[in-house]
Parts: sequence; C-alpha cells; structure tokens
Amino acid sequence: IESGLLLLNSVVLEGAAQEAARQVRTGSVQNAGAPEIEFKRLLCENLYGLMPCTELTYIVSSFPDFTTANIPAMYDADGNQIASSYQTTSPGDIVIVRVARRWNFITPIEGLLSLIAAQSRGGSYIGWDIFRLQTTVVFRNEPFNPPGT
Repeated sequence: IESGLLLLNSVVLEGAAQEAARQVRTGSVQNAGAPEIEFKRLLCENLYGLMPCTELTYIVSSFPDFTTANIPAMYDADGNQIASSYQTTSPGDIVIVRVARRWNFITPIEGLLSLIAAQSRGGSYIGWDIFRLQTTVVFRNEPFNPPGT
C-alpha cells in the first residue's frame, strides 16, 4: 500500500510542478503582482490536498541560454532540503524549475528496501526511513509581454 501512496505522491508532485512551470513559461506568473507568491499558489493548488505544501521546497532558476544553465541542488550535504528560491524570468529565458519533498516511510520494510537499493547503486543515504521525491522541469520561456510593458 505504501509503495502505491509513494507513487501517487510522486505523480501528483510532478503534475503540480509541470502546471506551475507552464504558467511561468507563458508569462502568467511573471505578470501576476507577486510572481513567487503566484508560483507557490499554483504549485500548492495542484497538489489537491494530497501533501502539505509546507513540506515542499522549490527552486526557479533563469539562464540566458542552455550552455550556462545548471541544475541546482535540492539538498545540502547532510540530506536536508535547502530553502526555496524564485528567480524572476523574462521572455526567451531558459528556466529550470525544481520541486522536492522528503517522504518518510511508515512501514519499516519499505525503508529497508530503499536502503538496499541506494547502497546497491552507490547512491547517497539519508536515512532508512526517508525517500527523496523531486522533479525537474526545464524549458525556454515563450515570448510574452513582461510586466510594465
């Protein structure tokens, strides 16, 4: 059952990030009075109450082209989620939207299987009962009228 809940949460998180990113891409978020507040509102609205929005972190980064774009880390060296941040974007910018949440396993066997899988891949280990849910959306902003034009 918990594996199904994890999968459901993962799909909902992905969908919420995609929808909020779509509104950034079209300029709707930028043309709102407060872009970061609007982005967070859209992100949380599309979670359908399945997970608490307060447990999410997000990073919206903007770059002039793909060669300068880099994907920011969502966790520090100790496995803690970093603080959310929102960088204003403009028409034609390359934008990276990342959203993350830590999933705490309820059943011990699921956590143990996660530990075994992480160790077999040589991956980072942040605790036997914790799984990192994260999603990344990369796109070029569409041409839109920036605020104030």
